[in-house]
Amino acid sequence: MSDIIPLFQHTPYLQSLNIPLNKLTDSYSGRLPLFLSITMLKLSNVQSSYVLTTILKSLPNLTHLKVNISYIDYDGYRWSRIINDFLPKLKFFHLKMHIHFCDEKNTRERINQLIDSFRTRFWLEKHQWFIRCDCISKDNYTCILLHTLPYTFS
Repeated sequence: MSDIIPLFQHTPYLQSLNIPLNKLTDSYSGRLPLFLSITMLKLSNVQSSYVLTTILKSLPNLTHLKVNISYIDYDGYRWSRIINDFLPKLKFFHLKMHIHFCDEKNTRERINQLIDSFRTRFWLEKHQWFIRCDCISKDNYTCILLHTLPYTFS
């Protein structure tokens, strides 16, 4: 995170950014300043909910967000709070989330709760952002790929 701050400070007219975040950890404890010029952001390989939230809080003028996260269990309610609280100008939201469940007895119930959290007025009526959920189950392991539609990826 400490490398990102100088980048933002030395590029005040930066409007678009693509950041792979798999190397960033929760060890950064500071607050990022607001970066008002950035309107488009693509985050890939996000594995820290703290890093994700810290970055999004600093970008209030985002209109386009594409985010690919793994091992972060954000439901539709949490995403809607983040968008309402920190991203008021967001118009285009593309999400790809990998969620893993191991040896859970209530996996099907948790999946249904996750999908239901994206079936609110915020998602369906206000923004018309729709999701799809694909499940792969093997032995005691379930992998979920939840993504907004349309979302193209390999």
